[in-house]
Amino acid sequence: MSLRFSFVILALGLFTAGAYAEKQPSPGEQLKAVQKDVADAEAAYRAAYKAKAPDPLGNDPELGKLRQVFRQKQRAGFDAAIAIARADPKSVVGFNALEWVLLNTSSYDLPVGTVAFSLLTEHHAVNPKIGKAVALLAYYNLPYDFSNFKKGDDPITIPFSPQAVALLKAVSEQNPDRTARGHAVYGLAGIAMDEFKKAESRRKANTEKLALAAEREFDTVIKDYGDCAYFRAWGAASAKPTLGDNAKSDLYELRNLRIGKHAPDIEGEDLSGAKFKLSDYRGNVILLVFWASWCGPCMADVPHERELVERFKGRPFVLVGVNGDEKKENAQNVVQTKQIPWRSFYQKDGPSGLIVTAWNVRAWPTVYVIDHKGVISDKYLQHEKLDDPLEKLVTEAETVGKAK
Repeated sequence: MSLRFSFVILALGLFTAGAYAEKQPSPGEQLKAVQKDVADAEAAYRAAYKAKAPDPLGNDPELGKLRQVFRQKQRAGFDAAIAIARADPKSVVGFNALEWVLLNTSSYDLPVGTVAFSLLTEHHAVNPKIGKAVALLAYYNLPYDFSNFKKGDDPITIPFSPQAVALLKAVSEQNPDRTARGHAVYGLAGIAMDEFKKAESRRKANTEKLALAAEREFDTVIKDYGDCAYFRAWGAASAKPTLGDNAKSDLYELRNLRIGKHAPDIEGEDLSGAKFKLSDYRGNVILLVFWASWCGPCMADVPHERELVERFKGRPFVLVGVNGDEKKENAQNVVQTKQIPWRSFYQKDGPSGLIVTAWNVRAWPTVYVIDHKGVISDKYLQHEKLDDPLEKLVTEAETVGKAK
């Protein structure tokens, strides 16, 4: 082989390798492609879901297929983002990949979520931009660690994910940005709140002690970080402007919406526009249900709720709803199609309405049991678990009524 021919072959090889190298997307481009793929799949599913409103729960094969495609692409996207982050975890792209994973709350209970928590703690606890991811984590509460959970164990004993807790603690102690640090402190206050709620739901002896501990945590948020802008952009309820504003809502719940407290009154209009108050039903046992047509579990509960209304007909019992639809006609259509006979408060801002905000509702449905004296009897019961406690309370209300 001549020297000239060898040179040509070598040049062609270098050109080919160079062209191939030029075609390889950068990590940042790879991440954007992954994000777009997932976003497109989600948009297709959301559009189909919206088209089915106000009753998207039917067994629609097309909707089910789109949802499956979206979930599959989302999980594949999470895996790809974690791979990008692992390759260079300290880089800007590495942070962006980890943040994207954790800004999707469905990742929390997946292995990729655990990895993301750990990598952020190790490489980005001091990153001032971490506040948005921490804000969402604080709002939705931390995922649980089921690794040692056994069948028959009380779910109340399941600890939070140690990786998620470590992230909040590291940011609260190390981050130089006051607002990012404040979101982590708010998240730790949320842990204290959750510990109180778990004790309250089981009527534990230390419930009061845990409530006071949670109050102190939220007081700290208000005192030290109250003026910091709140970063959460989406969720079951609209975000208030500052960390202090949000902490005040949590304090209100702790101090006024606990079992054993008199339920705050509600005054507003029903779906027909007629004014009424929750206190109008004093003397009755009240099942207060926060519901919406877009809430699958809410709609699934309707048949049993109808059974309760029929079961206690003519007795001191009433079911009162608080609707979370932004469009009144959606709620009215569901009332008609699902044959919902009970009255509901309507607020034009849906899940961000004044009543929902005042009651600090984060999950749909949220259910309160209020006795005939207006005292909150329970707020952790749903479905058939409501039956016996309601029967007992209604019987007590009847006994009081006969004694008068």
